[in-house]
Amino acid sequence: MGHQPDSFKHSTLGGWIATRSSGMQSDKYGDIADITRGMRVTLPGKVVTLRPRPSYSSGPSVREMILGSEGRLGVITEAWVNVHRLP
Repeated sequence: MGHQPDSFKHSTLGGWIATRSSGMQSDKYGDIADITRGMRVTLPGKVVTLRPRPSYSSGPSVREMILGSEGRLGVITEAWVNVHRLP
């Protein structure tokens, strides 16, 4: 995937997204916000699916609200991410 945070062995993909983590190779592959394409989030009383889509700038983005929310808005249960080939 190209994302290597210091806590790689002790953390999860959902945790990286929820904390908007940045890894040692983020200058090459980008941080987790750049790698994440879509996600499924369980909120109190409902499930929200943010499908993988190209970036756009037309008002507030629910995706940007969830990235870095540290679990306050909901729990990330699935994620679609970019995967890079090994060098």
